[in-house]
Amino acid sequence: MAPSCPNWLRIVLLCLTTASFLPQLHRIRIQKTSTGLSLLYILLNLLGATEQFTLAFFLTVNAGPEPDFFVHFPRSIGDWLNLAQLGVVWVMFLLLFILSLVYPAPYHPFSYRIIAATLYTAFALISIVPLFIDALFPTVFRDPDDRSLGFGVGLFAGGHFFIISLLVTLLSICSIIAQATRLRSQLSSPSPGLGVVSFRDWALQGVVFAVLAVSWIFRARIGSEEDVTWPFRSIFGYLRMGWAAGGSGIFAMVQAGLVVLGRGWSHEGVVLGESEPLLGEQRDEDVSGVNVCG
Repeated sequence: MAPSCPNWLRIVLLCLTTASFLPQLHRIRIQKTSTGLSLLYILLNLLGATEQFTLAFFLTVNAGPEPDFFVHFPRSIGDWLNLAQLGVVWVMFLLLFILSLVYPAPYHPFSYRIIAATLYTAFALISIVPLFIDALFPTVFRDPDDRSLGFGVGLFAGGHFFIISLLVTLLSICSIIAQATRLRSQLSSPSPGLGVVSFRDWALQGVVFAVLAVSWIFRARIGSEEDVTWPFRSIFGYLRMGWAAGGSGIFAMVQAGLVVLGRGWSHEGVVLGESEPLLGEQRDEDVSGVNVCG
């Protein structure tokens, strides 16, 4: 059996996850614009974060007397820290989404933002909202005298674990296309700039979520007859146990890919600089010629 992730490391990763989002949120609030970001990129990642929190919340709240791969019985501190970790990621993406709607980029018209908000609201109504209702009012979706989950709750779980989760994972992967397209457009415009985007922050998020993905391998309760790679050797294993590590790993690769693409285009001369140079690099004024917001 693989060693368990220590609680102190879970707390550290929880703090680092929060910190990795704060600079981006702060720049949007201060500059009162989300220029440089793709709303579709944010929405697709928010859907992924919402789905992961939905799965974790369902497993934690509906844990039975038998230990599961995700939770103990009774629930341990580590179980609640795992739920908090996915909850923080969901909240951070939700704040990023809300700020991008409140302080929109000029290329996101009102109708586009309404559609994005409507799509997320609809998704929330079939994911996290029913779980909150079930947790607050347990008799709404099940018979209080029945100790089983019931047909409706079982259908909800099956649909999310084996269908919606997979679809949302694929959408999360596609988020890099939306943001890369926006990034290329920003950098090749007549007045090139990154807006509120910072390669440094994306690189930080890539590192944090890569470590987070590895930690999820040691948070799951894998049987003694299986090794840590089992959740990733089949679709069933991934959908049942590997989704948390996979979600963090996908976002890490998306962020790393965006940094590589952005820096590559920068070296090609598509963009001339950032106001906050990566790793303290200073640009020559006669080369840059423009002021770019970091």
